[in-house]
Amino acid sequence: MITDVYDFEGQIEPAIEQVFSDNSIFCLTPGSVRPAPEAIPRQRVEAIFIQGARMARMSVPVNDEGATLTDRRESAWKCRLQVTVITEDNIKAHREFRANVRNLMAKFHKLANGIKLLYHAIQFPINDLGCSPTYKYAEGFFATTMTYEFSFSILQNAWPRLINDDPVNVDGVSSPVFPFTVDDGMIVVLDENGQKAGWRVRDRVTGKYVIVTIQDGQFMVSTT
Repeated sequence: MITDVYDFEGQIEPAIEQVFSDNSIFCLTPGSVRPAPEAIPRQRVEAIFIQGARMARMSVPVNDEGATLTDRRESAWKCRLQVTVITEDNIKAHREFRANVRNLMAKFHKLANGIKLLYHAIQFPINDLGCSPTYKYAEGFFATTMTYEFSFSILQNAWPRLINDDPVNVDGVSSPVFPFTVDDGMIVVLDENGQKAGWRVRDRVTGKYVIVTIQDGQFMVSTT
């Protein structure tokens, strides 16, 4: 699905939530399933992902020798993660909890890549830009907002998720009978039974994509 590739917030925020949850830290993000207000613990983390500027790392979505410069897409961006640590108004407890969160953030890339994140990768290093502590004695809580900056990229295995969502037109017939998958970097066309039926390749002369199939030992070409 397109969201598997381009919903950066929907991919990275759940990853950070799961990393904290795996370490017995309650975490809320904008996409979290929110419990009733009375069920939200005082000691918790609230995290927000903020996408930054592109890093000019262009990538061809799939291996295609006929691809042109305009077929390439941006594949990496800078970003920031704002992590707010909240505890009761106990400075010792707040400092200990904050230290645990810092420790997890220092190795977030190791805990998330390939485990929580399947289509994206957090790049090392994760830069700590500092924190802003707030001590609300009257309200009975302490909070520290910590800001982290790093880059992330789209993995090559994510691009086929876009292709599977694209409408397909074979010989003038728009049909889901020819969905796409990828095998060794080649876009493979599947038949109605999910079996390999051919390959989607670019015509070097026209620049258009065609479907190549084998019928009775002969290569057959259909335009898309």
